Amino acid sequence: VILAALVTASALGVTAVGLALSSAEGRGDDATLVALGAPPRLRRRVRAWEALFTAGLGCVLAVPLGFLPAAVSIANRHRSAFEQAKLVAFPWRMALLIGVAVPLLAAAVAWATGRPGRRVVLRDE
Repeated sequence: VILAALVTASALGVTAVGLALSSAEGRGDDATLVALGAPPRLRRRVRAWEALFTAGLGCVLAVPLGFLPAAVSIANRHRSAFEQAKLVAFPWRMALLIGVAVPLLAAAVAWATGRPGRRVVLRDE
């Protein structure tokens, strides 16, 4: 349970940094959406999908790659194949919990903390 909480906090932190960078780069796109009359819920939805994709991809890549060093370490301590098969078991429940709950939580937080409405600003370029 403690490991799941640490992984969740870490994944949400990385997702928040990624979304902050994406948000900074996408200010022009956001201004265009506002100028075209997009409702705030559309901008929140776009942000939530970005969070879902970022956290989902991160979890899909990180869970197996995080398990691999532990499995190799345990396998190296025990020489026989029978002992290796007994000791190294993939934690499917934890992996599914992290792989599903973290992206959904990230999307929900991103949607709830969407950007406030902006006024249309005329730009001379």
